[in-house]
Amino acid sequence: MATGIARVNNVHRPRAADDGQPDLPLREQAFTALKQRILQGDVPPGTVLSEARVARELGISRTPVREALARLTHEGLAQRFPGRGVIVLELGVRESIDIIEVQACLEQFAITRAFDAGREIDADALRELLALQATAVENGDTRRFLELDRRMHLRIVEATDNGKLALIMQNASDLLTYVGYRALQDRARMRETLREHEALVRALAARDLRAALAASQAHIEGAKRRLLG
Repeated sequence: MATGIARVNNVHRPRAADDGQPDLPLREQAFTALKQRILQGDVPPGTVLSEARVARELGISRTPVREALARLTHEGLAQRFPGRGVIVLELGVRESIDIIEVQACLEQFAITRAFDAGREIDADALRELLALQATAVENGDTRRFLELDRRMHLRIVEATDNGKLALIMQNASDLLTYVGYRALQDRARMRETLREHEALVRALAARDLRAALAASQAHIEGAKRRLLG
């Protein structure tokens, strides 16, 4: 193309449900397929998401694809440009730091709320996630590490039993997964992140609110440093 912007060429047909449950609506399948590939870096920033091409490659009509693209723009992963179509966005450093700070506010509020309400944060489940993260680090598997990172922070917020808070955290975590590929470029950075996670989980297991909040803040500052480094 004259613009030099690559069109999407690696979106696959959504997998049909195999658990006996009804398939998700086509718009949801299309959205999930596109979002997953954007977050994992398979569809890079600058890619034009052609409605017709995506529909053809997914094997569905253009209407659900149009709805999926609208959701991607609403969630900040893409933007519609007149005359050019929907293009996958690259989050700038300032935007990325903003998202990190939003996650920090949500997580620290959740920790405080859970402790004040006497709710248990499942430390055993968090330790299991830490063990899986350690394996991902040794394997140099950034994609797996980021997914486990996302699950760990969501598990902490879910301890509040506040569905709305968990939903907001999920959206922030999705964007942070997108950012994470830039921040965690090698094993050393993943190991540093893992050590921060371990400190946070130790404090949560000990039910030490002050230490947990300090560990959460140290993790956030570390994430900013890795992003800028």
